[in-house]
Amino acid sequence: MTFQARTWHGEAASPLEYVIYVSGEFLTSSGNVIGMGGPRFKFFNSTTDYGLYGHIVMSDGALNSYGLAHEAGHCLFGRFLNSNQNSFTINDPSNPGSDHSNNPQNLMFPTIPNENPQIVSSQCSTARQSKIVLQNASNSRGRIIKNNLTTMKKLNARIIAKMRFMKKDTLRPPVKRRRKLA
Repeated sequence: MTFQARTWHGEAASPLEYVIYVSGEFLTSSGNVIGMGGPRFKFFNSTTDYGLYGHIVMSDGALNSYGLAHEAGHCLFGRFLNSNQNSFTINDPSNPGSDHSNNPQNLMFPTIPNENPQIVSSQCSTARQSKIVLQNASNSRGRIIKNNLTTMKKLNARIIAKMRFMKKDTLRPPVKRRRKLA
């Protein structure tokens, strides 16, 4: 098994996303799982003062697919729904209460579409408001970040536990196109 790590940096000094590639067609021995992703806390002081980065693991089976975009979506959907620190969610905004879209043509459907996946305005709006995007857009170099380490560790543990029970992301089998005979 081979591991290859890539970090996608924005304008700021800290990474936006950590992407780890694992050799092999799938991430699980049962097959068909090609990726997992979600946010992690960089720091936490309150439900309005926190920092996130993305954490993604991909297999060789995700190559030439929309898998990375799908997993980045899980990272960008991390947010607090209100001022309660237990309200943190990674749910798809187009399908409240679920980590995935219920539209088979949507990028965030659990079985990732092969061609031209769709995204909807609620997904775009949530992604644009992501702390991952906002922190890096404001170029936070040199800023000293205070941190509530205990709460941050608890929140990261909750995210990891939730991701263990998420429906796993898979690829849709390619559509075989019939050739027209001349």
